[in-house]
Amino acid sequence: MKKNILYIFICIITLILFFGIAASCNFCGIPIEVGEMDETEDTASKEETDNQDAAAVRESGNDSQGDDIDNNTDGQGQEQPQGDNGDSNEGNGDNNDPQIISIKLSEEDIFTDIIYIVEADVTDADGDNLSYSWSVNGGSISDNTSNPMQWTTPRDHGDYMVNLVVNDGKGGQDTKDKSVSVGPTINFEIESLELGTVVSESGFIEDSAGEILQGGPIKVGDSGEEGNGYLVNQAIRGFISFDISQLLSLESAVKEASINFNRWEKSGEPFENFGHLYITRVSWGKDNLVSNDFNLGGYPLCSIYGEGNIICNSEDLKIQLQDAINSGEERFQVRLHFAELSDGDNISDLLIFEQSKIILHIKFE
Repeated sequence: MKKNILYIFICIITLILFFGIAASCNFCGIPIEVGEMDETEDTASKEETDNQDAAAVRESGNDSQGDDIDNNTDGQGQEQPQGDNGDSNEGNGDNNDPQIISIKLSEEDIFTDIIYIVEADVTDADGDNLSYSWSVNGGSISDNTSNPMQWTTPRDHGDYMVNLVVNDGKGGQDTKDKSVSVGPTINFEIESLELGTVVSESGFIEDSAGEILQGGPIKVGDSGEEGNGYLVNQAIRGFISFDISQLLSLESAVKEASINFNRWEKSGEPFENFGHLYITRVSWGKDNLVSNDFNLGGYPLCSIYGEGNIICNSEDLKIQLQDAINSGEERFQVRLHFAELSDGDNISDLLIFEQSKIILHIKFE
């Protein structure tokens, strides 16, 4: 009995010691193996978490970039420059070219070896500072970069070209040409002058809306059979234009005047069939001849009959020429016609004059 009690006591003491030692080892940090964690699974889990975080950052960055673009940035946080209304020509590359509206001279009538003011009307929608470059193919320019500029016309009369190039400093440019007719300067002490016809303005008209021809010979009389551009048996009248613009500045008065027809031909018998040839002052200006000019009203200058030289040198011619000069007219123009319109014989009766042989002679007091 005593042995059994002792055995039970020893067992209880042993259990107490065992659990005491186990508890003591646990407090000392001795690991108790429960099972091993797979390091590969731990690393993969960590990388997956990192990737998810990076995607979230990228998505957040894209949203931010979109907001920047809407707020006029360059997508990298750099704000774009703006004008007063949020627009800028330099920012978007837009630039309007300057425009040359017109080129004007200080005088309408231009003569040789005289200084004239030449000015251009130029606009620029952007308000840029403009630079100018003038050039001429005759005469000289005092300052080819100024507007207006001064042009000394050449010593020889003729047609010349004035050119202007305008730049806005931003790649915009415009250019314009102006043709200028420069006439000979008249010496105020000149005693006489000879003027030829303005060929392009002179010609003839056939009645009843028939043929109109400028730049060729002057014809007067009637047409014959229909053909070659003519209507049958229609009156034909000649028209002659002289440029007197250079005489407008003269202080001298006209002393004598004559129109000489130095060479002419005839077809048929115009004088025999129609009688006198009449020369009348009329005016159609610098425009082309039209059918209605056939019956222009005017002032009679001469009545001529005969086969010899045809010269109109009446007092009426001198008076009418002086009147045209005093009135500031640039052209002195006359019409040639017969009293009868047509003899109706289907035969052309014409006087034909070469323009190069028609001369207006003038003497001054």
